[in-house]
Amino acid sequence: MDDLLRRRLEALGAGPLPDAMRYSALAPGKRMRPILALAAFRAAGGAGDAIYGPACALELIHAYSLVHDDLPDFDDDDLRRGRHTSHIVHGEPLALAAGFALLTEGLAWLGEAHGELSRDLLRTVTRAVGLGGMIGGQYLDLLCEGREPEPGELLRIHAGKTGRLIEAAVDTGALVAGADSRVRAGLARYAEALGLAFQIADDLLDALGVEGVTGKSMGTDAAAGKATFVSLYGLDGARRRAHEAAARGRVEARALRVRDDLLVQLADFVIERAH
Repeated sequence: MDDLLRRRLEALGAGPLPDAMRYSALAPGKRMRPILALAAFRAAGGAGDAIYGPACALELIHAYSLVHDDLPDFDDDDLRRGRHTSHIVHGEPLALAAGFALLTEGLAWLGEAHGELSRDLLRTVTRAVGLGGMIGGQYLDLLCEGREPEPGELLRIHAGKTGRLIEAAVDTGALVAGADSRVRAGLARYAEALGLAFQIADDLLDALGVEGVTGKSMGTDAAAGKATFVSLYGLDGARRRAHEAAARGRVEARALRVRDDLLVQLADFVIERAH
């Protein structure tokens, strides 16, 4: 997938904007969303390499969200994936432009799928990005700065900021594989549980992680007055909720009765990871 991402971005040519896009999208990372798309594709009976383009498109869209999240008017972070954030290196105007360019390049890539599949992929992913997804979640996060939200508010924030694109990644795999409604529904339940476990684990890492291991600044949520699962439930309560969500994900993955256990492994990984 990294090779495919690199070829796609190198084809954009030289210049400050393509360079800024490559800087963020090709930085070392977990590639969690494309791997989830691949795992769901296999679980839904898919074979071959048709998933790789759509999966990599999701990574570009995720990279867009990170670039914009890190901007001073949002999370104001200066470290991401073990290197300075885009606006620190390139300045805010170019970072802003690079983020939008990564988003539109990812959407264009999804649009290259054949026939009705491109329509279905674009519908799934744009809903995950927009008002009911990442952008809406980021806005709610800003509104809640400096005050403690209700548990339901916190769930809505993180379902938007993190969960919706994880759910879209899993559904992308199902769509490319041609999964039926039963399999898609089971994968959707898995993705919802996994997204929650992933976000709680992120909150725990922000509170307890080591900067040199996580590759990003630690303690930034508390410093900004942001509510997290840790601030709301404490360390033990957050850990318990993360493990409960991951366990629900494993149950849903096993219910699909597929020979490939990558979905189960990913449910374990999200709560055991160090970055």
